[in-house]
Amino acid sequence: MDTENKTKKEEKETEIDLLELGQKSIKGLSTFINYIINLIITIITKISYFFLRNLLAFFIIFALGIGAGFSTYNLKKQYYHSEMIAFSSIAANSEIVKSVNNWNYAREFSKEDAEKIKDVTSSFLIDYNGDGSWDIIEDIRTVDKLDTTLGTRVNGGFAVMIDVYDTSMVMPVKEKLMKFLFANEKVQRRNKQRLLKKDRLQSKIAEQLYLLDSLQKYEYYKEDEPIIASTPGDNMLVLQKKEKRLYHSSILDLYAQEVELKRQIVANPDPYDVRVDFEIPRTGSVTIIREILVDEIIFLILGIIIVFLRERRNDIKYNIRKAKEEEI
Repeated sequence: MDTENKTKKEEKETEIDLLELGQKSIKGLSTFINYIINLIITIITKISYFFLRNLLAFFIIFALGIGAGFSTYNLKKQYYHSEMIAFSSIAANSEIVKSVNNWNYAREFSKEDAEKIKDVTSSFLIDYNGDGSWDIIEDIRTVDKLDTTLGTRVNGGFAVMIDVYDTSMVMPVKEKLMKFLFANEKVQRRNKQRLLKKDRLQSKIAEQLYLLDSLQKYEYYKEDEPIIASTPGDNMLVLQKKEKRLYHSSILDLYAQEVELKRQIVANPDPYDVRVDFEIPRTGSVTIIREILVDEIIFLILGIIIVFLRERRNDIKYNIRKAKEEEI
C-alpha cells in the first residue's frame, strides 16, 4: 500500500515538473518573441528618427540624385538593342557563340559605319524551369564557362545581340553576320551532307513503308488453313485459325517519321533556323528613368554614410583622441 502511494506521489510530482517545464518554455519563447518585436520596433524607430532629424539633408541628396540622373542621361550616347534567336542545324551552338564573340565586325564596314555599331555579341539560351524550351538568354559574362547554374543550356540554340547607335545599321549587320557564320564552303558542305542524309533516310522509310503495307495486305487476304491435330483414339481435333498480325502501329510510326523528315527538308533547308529575327528597335536602351534610379541609389548610399559620420563626428574625434592618449 505504501509502495502504491509512493508511486502515485512520484507520478504526480513528475506531472508537476513537466507542467512547470512547459510553462517555463512557453514563457521563455514568449520573452524571446517580445524581445525580437521590441528590437525590430527600436531599429525602425531609430532609422525613422535618423531620417527625420536629417530631412533637409536627404531632401538635398534626393534632388542631387535627380540632377545627376538627368546629367548622366544627357551625357550617355543613346544606343539601340536588337536580338535574334536561332538554332543551328550543322554546328554546336558553342562554336557559333564563340565565333560571333570573336568576330571583328569593324573590318566588314567602312570606318563611318563601324562607328555606328556599339557591339555584336552572342550567348546561349537557358532552360530555366526544365520544360525543354528556352526561357532566358544567358548573361554574356558567363558564356566562357563550361556550364551555368541558372539552368540547362538548350542544345543547338543561341542568341545574337546587336547594339547600334543608328537603327539603320541593324539589317546591314545582320546580313554581314549571316554571311560570316554560314556563307562559307565548310558550312555549305556540312549542310549539304545533312540534307542528303535526311533525303536518304526518307527514301529508306518510304521503302520500309511499301514493304510493310504489302506484307499487311498479303497476310490480311491470305486464307489460312485450320490446324488439324490427331488425338489418342483416332479422333481429329480442329484448332482455331492463327490470329492475323496487324501492322497499323508500325506503319503509322514510320509514316509520322517520313512526314517529319519532309517537313525538316522543306521548312529548314538552311544551316540555321531563325525563330526570332532581328527587328528595328523603336526605343533606345538608355532611359532617363533608369539613369535617375541608378544615380538615386548611389547618392542615397553615399548620403547615409556621410550624414551618419557627420552626426557621430564628436564621438569619432573623442575615440581617436582617447586612442592616441592611451598610446602615449
